Amino acid sequence: MNPPGKVASSELIGRRLFGSRSVGKGSGRIHHRAFLNTNSLDLSVDRNQYAPPEFLKAIAEQNGRDRKLSFNGWGVLSAEDASETGCSVRACPNSENPFHAEIRLPESMVAKDDRVLEAKRLARQAVHRDPDRSPRSPRS
Repeated sequence: MNPPGKVASSELIGRRLFGSRSVGKGSGRIHHRAFLNTNSLDLSVDRNQYAPPEFLKAIAEQNGRDRKLSFNGWGVLSAEDASETGCSVRACPNSENPFHAEIRLPESMVAKDDRVLEAKRLARQAVHRDPDRSPRSPRS
């Protein structure tokens, strides 16, 4: 299924989680570093609601191998939750992943402290979805 060109506010998006410390053992809490990008105002996410789960998992596992990190699932949240503080979510399909999107932080979040606060907020909003569980699942 081809996703629509615009990301709806109710759409579920997922940030890929890599490395053993991305999710707290037992708690399932996502570490804010998973949502922190100090090089750009953009955060790559998957449009989980439209993508076949096996497709996303295969891409994520390959990304993990390329980075020499284990893939630990997704931090899933709605586009509306991601947009609460002025962020926008836009579709950004590419040749590798037609289900790619980006959370764009506001231009006002240039300071690292602001980005860290936003990463903490996004991590609190997100629900961990294990790699073997469908990333389309709504909040538990």
